[in-house]
Amino acid sequence: MNSERYIGRVFWRTGEWRKHPITKKYTYTPRPKEEWLVRDDPSLRIIDHATWDAVRKLRVARGKFRPGRPIGSKNAARTMSGLLFCGVCGSKLFIHTSKRANGGPWIGYACGANRRGGEAVCSNGRMMSEAKIRHIVVDHTLRYLTTEKFSEWVEVGRRRWAVAVQREEREGREAIALTECIRRQEERVERVLEMVASGAGSTNLLKRKLAVEESQLLAMKARMAKLLAPRAPRAPAVDADALRAKLANLGDLFSSNADEARTVLQMFMRRATMIPTEHGVKWKISLQHSLIVPAAANAPVEPGSDSRCEPAGRQVKGLATESPR
Repeated sequence: MNSERYIGRVFWRTGEWRKHPITKKYTYTPRPKEEWLVRDDPSLRIIDHATWDAVRKLRVARGKFRPGRPIGSKNAARTMSGLLFCGVCGSKLFIHTSKRANGGPWIGYACGANRRGGEAVCSNGRMMSEAKIRHIVVDHTLRYLTTEKFSEWVEVGRRRWAVAVQREEREGREAIALTECIRRQEERVERVLEMVASGAGSTNLLKRKLAVEESQLLAMKARMAKLLAPRAPRAPAVDADALRAKLANLGDLFSSNADEARTVLQMFMRRATMIPTEHGVKWKISLQHSLIVPAAANAPVEPGSDSRCEPAGRQVKGLATESPR
């Protein structure tokens, strides 16, 4: 009952397919809602608008209404899903318990390997509520924003952004130049083949020449294939000032807009690891390898010798905490 097609409302131009200039592959990109074409067609209407509104209000009142997924999304996920990991076996934490308690939903996360295979697979049998995990993450984030380490993280992200942009531009120029080189090399191979077929000159010398030219052509094509090969998704590019403002209000954002809170959190936090202890649970936060755009600072940064000095999976020191089960 969430679809507006029930009341005869149809949408067009919600997205478009764009062709990459180098790889020639098409990717689907959602359009802003302002560019959508909306038409009300009474002939497609199944129920009247008043009944549709009444049913939606009734489902909200009963607490069973869940908004539909946004156009272009594939999976509806909880705010912390995919960001939580077990500190014993490395498996992802998943929702093990979901129920209603104290007038609201209670979501419990636990180690997937432990719940599927038991103690023989993973000894981490702890479970923690989503609300408690969010409180810990928000508290850690707010404390981290007040330290110099956040400025260091921004600085390293700016250097990483400069390196990524320069590499993409360099490879793009190389691909364009290599296309012309491959065309010329193919012409040279064709000329040698014509000479071999016509019998002009020494056959053995022409065959050796042909082998050399063909090997060079194969090397060029192999390099082109490497340049055009699909790459892993690049880390998110963010504005540090805007991200700092959103992280400072992360607690309110969780309550008002869970989807946006998840997006903001993914720009800053790569994973949160739950480590069981004798007295409870300790959490360790790993920062995201975000690319900080130059607009976030007063002056552009050129990549230096230390642009790649940050170790992978950098841990946030001083942000571990003991939490009761």
